[in-house]
Amino acid sequence: MTHTDKMFPVRFYGIVVCLGVARGIWDIAPLAKELKDAGNRVISILGANIEADLLWEQAIRLVSDEVIVSALDGSRGDPVHVGLSPNLY
Repeated sequence: MTHTDKMFPVRFYGIVVCLGVARGIWDIAPLAKELKDAGNRVISILGANIEADLLWEQAIRLVSDEVIVSALDGSRGDPVHVGLSPNLY
């Protein structure tokens, strides 16, 4: 059993989406890796107020099939709050 099994079982789902915002981006890395290792296609959506808050982006890219990035200051991607935008992807 892994730490993420406490939230839900890590198994093959097909396509999964992991959402990380600012400092919480690092928190999704272990989950994304475990889901990827289970054979899933992992899409990670990362958001932050400024580009500097995206410092774990490269770690997420290593365990994701696709990464969508947004900084509210407009420095990266579309300046939308990723947790609130139904039209992000």
